[in-house]
Amino acid sequence: MMSSFSSRGPSGGNVGLKPDIAAPGQTIFSAASLSGNQGQTLSGTSMASPHTAGLMAILKQQHPSWTVEELKALAMNTADADVYLGLGQSGAKEGPQTVGAGRMDVPAAIADGVLAYSADDPGAVSVSFGNIQATTSTTYTRTVNVVNKSASDADYTLSIDPRVSNPGASFSIVGSTSLHVAANSSTSFVVQLAVDTAAIKNTRDPNAAATQSGNPRQWVSEASGLILLTPVLLEKPTGANSVSALRVPVYAAVRPASAMSTTESEIDNDLASGSLTLHLTGTPVNTGSSFPTDMQSTVSTFELQGISGQATLPGGASPYARDADLHYIGVTSDYGGQIANSHPASASTLYFGLSTWGNWSTPATENEFDIYIDTNNDHTYDYVLFNTRLTATDVFVDALAHLPSGSATAQTFLNGASSNFPTAIYNSNVLIMP
Repeated sequence: MMSSFSSRGPSGGNVGLKPDIAAPGQTIFSAASLSGNQGQTLSGTSMASPHTAGLMAILKQQHPSWTVEELKALAMNTADADVYLGLGQSGAKEGPQTVGAGRMDVPAAIADGVLAYSADDPGAVSVSFGNIQATTSTTYTRTVNVVNKSASDADYTLSIDPRVSNPGASFSIVGSTSLHVAANSSTSFVVQLAVDTAAIKNTRDPNAAATQSGNPRQWVSEASGLILLTPVLLEKPTGANSVSALRVPVYAAVRPASAMSTTESEIDNDLASGSLTLHLTGTPVNTGSSFPTDMQSTVSTFELQGISGQATLPGGASPYARDADLHYIGVTSDYGGQIANSHPASASTLYFGLSTWGNWSTPATENEFDIYIDTNNDHTYDYVLFNTRLTATDVFVDALAHLPSGSATAQTFLNGASSNFPTAIYNSNVLIMP
């Protein structure tokens, strides 16, 4: 089973599939370095990584001329030991975004001579469709290379083993599901992702908890599985009951997206009448009203406070740094003034809105936005509002800290909502800080 403290994917930036593979990593007893004859118990990557490094050393020794990508594919393709939610192989099997291809299998990797890996993303092996924000139903395709480095022909049946499902996203093999690879040659096949915007739901990996520390947590709506290349054995070797299929993980983060705009370029801020009208045009999102599984697009008005052009990134900086490069900032509140049945000032909330020139993976840890507040106009900041997360969770909040002490006085869910009302908080560039 998966250790409770293990990290999961996808990766930041390109929302690619990570991890690649799983290895034993909890309460592992091994030799203690420089101790002479003593041992040590460790958990985490401190033991899982040496397990995997050892496998790669063995494979490099056996195939000294193979490339890094080929050796990586060899390890991943043969990681045929499934990892489960519970002990004793109980509960659901973990998906690739948690364990990659599966737990590594050293004898299987040593025995294999056929490799399968992504042709579109060199070095990745896994097939990742990345972050799909779909405004219309469509299909996407990726190519898988299959290389037979052995002296014997190989025949396979191709299939998809789904692990985490979304009704609006489905993987399939394009064309024939029979594959022949001649000895010392290569071929390829195509995998398709079909996205149906009307059917997409905000599904949660069933192996991920809905709450953390008593709070509703946020999650990425995902679809994942394993592309299986199952050998076609005309004659089984004596004593063999089965031959494991080669595995290539496949993944997509899928959600519906609205394509909306207003016909107005400016809005009169005179609210003497108590109302204003926005004329919207475009395609909204409305998958239903059973939250948090369903999603609906909503709109709010903010008073624009500033527009910033793209900053000049320092040399060597990743383009993903745009996730902290401010574009628009604005402010609004739910204070109603003299309008009947509205919030009085003492019970109102002030909302700061911002957008950036690039998407962040998560709205905390990766970047931080600080809003300094001078409550009495004496040119000394009294508070700072910043985005963060509750420790070791996917519960995203903003915190209001009193200055100069820095002591927190309040916390509010980012975007003004918990996961009970999904606000597309991952892989986004828009944030509301109450």
